[in-house]
Formats: sequence, structure tokens, C-alpha cells
Amino acid sequence: MAAIDQHFGPRWADRLILTHDKTVVRGEVLIDGKGIITGAAVPTWKHLIHDQSHNRDVTGKPRMSDWREWRGHVYPLLGAVSV
Repeated sequence: MAAIDQHFGPRWADRLILTHDKTVVRGEVLIDGKGIITGAAVPTWKHLIHDQSHNRDVTGKPRMSDWREWRGHVYPLLGAVSV
């Protein structure tokens, strides 16, 4: 949780969910290094790929490479947001 606090702040740490099957979690945005997410459900979230060498072949999805720039990638996916 320290990394979440450091990069996003304590308000976002309370919103973090860790799970094996990400498709069953309802949400707005999933930031993940895995290029293709599969599971038991149809995801409700928008997938933002955290750029890694193993996912560079995946195209057509938003991508970020630097956690310091997360706001510039997440906020457009959310539309209007209150911080």
C-alpha cells in the first residue's frame, strides 16, 4: 500500500482492490501491465495498459508508461471527475 500512497495518495489507497479475477470487479478504470485480461465476467471498466515489454504487441487500448503521469491518462477515461 505504500506505493499506492506515494503515487496516488491515501484517498486512492482505500479504493484499491487486489484480486485474481479482475473481470469480476466493477469499476471505472483498470490500470494493469497485462495486455489482455480474461476471466469469468465481462469487464465494466476501461483498461489502461501500463506499458511493459511483454505487452507492446497489444494495440487499440490506452497506454501509459510513467506512473507520475497517471492523471493525464485516467481522467480522460473517466470524463468529469471530482478530486
